[in-house]
Amino acid sequence: MTMPPVVVGVDDSVDARSAVLWAAEEAMLAGTSLLVVHSPALPLAAPAGHLGAALRASDDVGRSVLDSATALARARQPQLVVKSLLSHADPIQALIDVSVEAQLLVLGARTALTGDVSMLSSRRVTVSAHAHCPVLLLGPVSTFSPPSMVSRIVVGAGTTRAGRAAVAFAAAEAARRDVPLHLLRLEPPAHPAQPASAEAPERRSQAEQELAGEAAALRHERPDLVVLAERVCGEAVEVLPAYSDSSTILVVGCHHSDDHWSTRLGPVATSVVHRNRGPVVVVGHVWNQDGQSPDGRPALPAYRLGLAQR
Repeated sequence: MTMPPVVVGVDDSVDARSAVLWAAEEAMLAGTSLLVVHSPALPLAAPAGHLGAALRASDDVGRSVLDSATALARARQPQLVVKSLLSHADPIQALIDVSVEAQLLVLGARTALTGDVSMLSSRRVTVSAHAHCPVLLLGPVSTFSPPSMVSRIVVGAGTTRAGRAAVAFAAAEAARRDVPLHLLRLEPPAHPAQPASAEAPERRSQAEQELAGEAAALRHERPDLVVLAERVCGEAVEVLPAYSDSSTILVVGCHHSDDHWSTRLGPVATSVVHRNRGPVVVVGHVWNQDGQSPDGRPALPAYRLGLAQR
């Protein structure tokens, strides 16, 4: 069975070039193909009788963006199979649609999006909230480094469905890259009236045993995986972004919404997406490894997504 591709959304920005370079190397690492997606800006207005010409001109610009992106990917990874898709859907919806067929969706700091910084962050949140595969969000271009420079995977231990999916994805990524998995157990800070040193010994012991049990289970499943477990005191929305840097992939679980109008990721994932300095992967479903959508249904063919393949 054909492996689902790595997908990257592009526009004509420097950030999109960084996303293409990352995605190309990621696809080679995963042993799969790369799919480059672009939605050209549609003309806001055109003289009477000239709408068709305006749309064709828009498509020509879009194809030029795709040609540049695919050429960049092939130059970086000559053995990589690279395909492209030109969508006439809204950029956000195009990325959400094509994620049904993907194993990973890669976005740059402003890939395929336009507007000010706050709007860019909110749109990345929207894509992450509705994507059907994990979404890798790169940090600023100034902090960019290729996937080969990643030296660890960091994930917060979690008991929710999304949290367990995030840990499973992080463990698989760490094993595939042959780097350590850093498993964090986040605990709320002590009340000001109760110093941290006053923590009941039995409570501390139970928390340590639970974390050790999670780490042992991961090592049992993947004997060659190095798992570093650590208890960290602090609020997750403050602690996790501090682990985001160019040599670390930070993995977070999110609330995946079926409500088309919802952009709710959850406070932790939202904080990380808005403040990431390095690559962050947002996981809302078990990742797509077998060519099926996360609920087990066959992936939608490209023609069902309103996309034109080249």
